[in-house]
Amino acid sequence: MCIRDSLGVFTHFRVTGNSLLPNTTGLTIESIQNVAVVGNYATLLSVVLMLVLNFTIGEGNLPMYIAICSFLLMLVEDDMLCLGLSQEGFRYFPVLASLLAVYWGTMGHNIFEIWTRETPGLAISTLLYATPVLPSHISLLWLLYNGTKKGGIVMGSVIVFVVIDIVCILFTTNAVVQWMAIVGI
Repeated sequence: MCIRDSLGVFTHFRVTGNSLLPNTTGLTIESIQNVAVVGNYATLLSVVLMLVLNFTIGEGNLPMYIAICSFLLMLVEDDMLCLGLSQEGFRYFPVLASLLAVYWGTMGHNIFEIWTRETPGLAISTLLYATPVLPSHISLLWLLYNGTKKGGIVMGSVIVFVVIDIVCILFTTNAVVQWMAIVGI
């Protein structure tokens, strides 16, 4: 009952534009920018820590990387750390770039482990299985970074990349390659 009443009072004051406390001053632009910078640093630090914990303790749970990198959507544009987030498509660039960096890093780690076990042929074949998804990742990053007005991707190439990624999902048993193909689609 008390919580409902307090939420009603809070909502009433916010809707009418009045402040809840007497003699309050508004936030300045500098203080809002400082909060944005602190929030961005906290977001980046928490994402990096969650990625490290997932890699070490979670044994590299591949779907969890997508959930963790999605937290980068909480970044806001500030004048110091995150510039250009309000541009067309660039909002999703940090998410996709970090996700692809983690997946390609995981693939590199797996190839290194296979190579050190005295099976370089298997390491090379694993790398060859991963190369068909590379063009779709590059084109997707290019599209998100530059936008559609500065050199968008031709629709025919997008269809070809999607078909290649679907073939990679169907015909490989490597889970990292499958998840990289899912991200490419």
